[in-house]
Amino acid sequence: MPTYYRGKDATLYVVVGGTETRIGYAQSASVEINPNPERLFEVGSPLAVGIEMGNVEISGSISRIWMDNFMLQKLGMTTPALSAFDLVFKIGTEEDAPAISLTGCVVSTGSIDIPQDGWIMGDIDFMAKSYTLLGRTTQP
Repeated sequence: MPTYYRGKDATLYVVVGGTETRIGYAQSASVEINPNPERLFEVGSPLAVGIEMGNVEISGSISRIWMDNFMLQKLGMTTPALSAFDLVFKIGTEEDAPAISLTGCVVSTGSIDIPQDGWIMGDIDFMAKSYTLLGRTTQP
């Protein structure tokens, strides 16, 4: 029987100096991995003869994240924003639960919402240099 997960089963960690620190609460997070495939055509042929992979682009976003000192740093409020960091998205609590590790992340855009009567939250978009799939990536 396949294992399905809900958003509440996912946890987001930032890795600094080899130590994983859980990022507070966020409404949603996403990662997009685009290998930019390109079709190869022979001269005069309307059909592709192959597909070749291009440059891999890795990007993502974290929406409505509760702001703390780390996130304010990454948004450039206290230090330059282009310092790199690593992120780990873990899904589930099992030891071999699926996860994706993103290395060399930098914030590309960020915004902060400061409501009069609520928590300070923000949105960030980021880019990453590389990714690794961890844990169980196939169904038992």
